[in-house]
Parts: sequence; structure tokens; C-alpha cells
Amino acid sequence: MRLDLEFSRPHASFRTLILPALGLLALLFSLAQWQAARETRQALEADVAALQNRPAAPGTAPALPPTRQAAQASIAALLDAPWQPALGAIEAARDPRIALLAVDAQQAGRQIKLMAEARSLSDALDFVEALEARPEIVRASLTQHEIRSDSPYAPVRFHVALEWQA
Repeated sequence: MRLDLEFSRPHASFRTLILPALGLLALLFSLAQWQAARETRQALEADVAALQNRPAAPGTAPALPPTRQAAQASIAALLDAPWQPALGAIEAARDPRIALLAVDAQQAGRQIKLMAEARSLSDALDFVEALEARPEIVRASLTQHEIRSDSPYAPVRFHVALEWQA
């Protein structure tokens, strides 16, 4: 019986050396990419923290031309008109014989247009006179009226224009 014992190492071939080298290169490339992504994330988090801690800039409006400022002031005055006296006068002049259908407020001339229905024309005229008797109302006028023949009770639909003062 013969034993063939060879105690020398086998020689490394090109293939056995290239595969670990390629794996090592891939590992180094992945580590570099991971480190770059980590640094980018830290920089972005620092930017977000700086933006959150920064006080808000004072909001100074740009200077407007005088004509625009005057227009804005007139619009603001119209919007701030005290409607309560006029609406209170309408409420005080209410009548159970009158059905108020619409209230259209016109801010420009301090006008209110009403649309209502009454059982008769005399009821409508009484309502207009009651409105005109109110001290808050400068002028109340019946602008239009019609008898609704399509309804079973034939009510009078009428429109009233009011001018009021503050």
C-alpha cells in the first residue's frame, strides 16, 4: 500500500484571486455610497433644524401707490358699514300680513332692496309707510308690484328700495 501525501499547497490560480478582489471592491464601493448618503442626510437635517429655529421675517407690505391706497380705504369703509340700524328698522316694521322673501344689501349707496308678498296692495303700502316712519330709514319707496294670479290667494309681490343712515 502506498500513500501519496503531498504537503505543499496548491498554487493559487487567477480565478481564485480575482473573485475575492471583486467582492472587496464592491464592498468598498457600497461603504462609500452609504457614507455619502449619511452625510447628505445629516446636512439636510441640519438645514431643516435651522429653518425651524429661524424667526419669521417681519411681513412688511410693499408701498402702494396713493390711488390704490385710496381705493382700498373706500372699499374698507363700504365693508365696515354699520348694517344693524337698517336691519333693525326692517325688523321693527315687520307685519304678520307681509312675507319678506329677499333682502339685497347694496353697500355703495347704503341701499337695501326688499322683495316681499302681501295679501293686498294696501297691506304692502302700509308696510312701506311703516318703514319710512322709522328714523333710521331716510327713504323707502315702492319700486315695483304685481298681483300673482298664478297663486290661489293672488298675493301682491312688491319690491321696496330703502336708503338708510348710520
